[in-house]
Amino acid sequence: MAFLSSTTIEKILFKQADKAKVIEQCEQKKFDQMEKKIGIFPYVQENLGPFTYDLSVGKDAFSLRKLQKINLEKQEQLELGPGETVIILTNEYLVFSPKFAGITLSRARFMNEGIALSSAKIDPTWYGNLHIPVTNLSKNVITLRYLEPFCTLLFLELDDSVSPSHWLSRKELPFLGQTTLTFTPRHGIPWTPISPDAVKMSELDNVVKLFGPPYDVLRGAFKCNNNELIDYIEKQWGPTNFTQLRLQIRDDALDDFKKMGETANRTNIGMLVTLILAILSWISVAITLLVKFSK
Repeated sequence: MAFLSSTTIEKILFKQADKAKVIEQCEQKKFDQMEKKIGIFPYVQENLGPFTYDLSVGKDAFSLRKLQKINLEKQEQLELGPGETVIILTNEYLVFSPKFAGITLSRARFMNEGIALSSAKIDPTWYGNLHIPVTNLSKNVITLRYLEPFCTLLFLELDDSVSPSHWLSRKELPFLGQTTLTFTPRHGIPWTPISPDAVKMSELDNVVKLFGPPYDVLRGAFKCNNNELIDYIEKQWGPTNFTQLRLQIRDDALDDFKKMGETANRTNIGMLVTLILAILSWISVAITLLVKFSK
């Protein structure tokens, strides 16, 4: 097994014009007709290194934090928040004949900025665009642009071609031959911010449980500050002041009851006067009727 040099890579590349024919061979599992070749569609000469090829950001991405697919052809750039992981579809459609395999690695420039890329092996007879998980480990928002090279691919030549029993198929590998991102995480939960007024200690306990340090220190500082605040109030106010405060609350409550009683008395007097006037009007009507009919 050996890494391929740039000279060898260029010699064994499928022609760009043969892309449709090569994909048809892959779909029909005619890998034995491919000879010793690999495919990179589209191929960009500037992305070829001494023994690597840089893969670029494709049209689709998927944020694991937002559980949202992102169309980079329209948006043109991808923003990764601190701690956010995004699945990126490569712009390149790759084809590996049974004689070759590959490994994806991080580019040094992005590593230095705090971007972590999960390395992955590419088995012989793989064909399709790759999806690459990328995580922002920095404290800042990092932006990736559409068609920007973001990871590196190593090509390996095997001692012998893999046998047909080890050829890949969609039955075992649903992503085989993919040209768009159809990724759906099994354990994804969309993140929605909690209102500051709704945050409870249980939420902070969950953060400590999930992420550990330094959030345990943050939780301790919160509780320590809370205890210091209570101690300060007790020392500044003291038992006597608390007693006076309770008495003041009691007096205020009594005043409120008195005001309510006075309001109720005025209401009752008004209702009594209204009732008396109504009775007098009824009596006057009755007397008028009696006088009229007695005549």
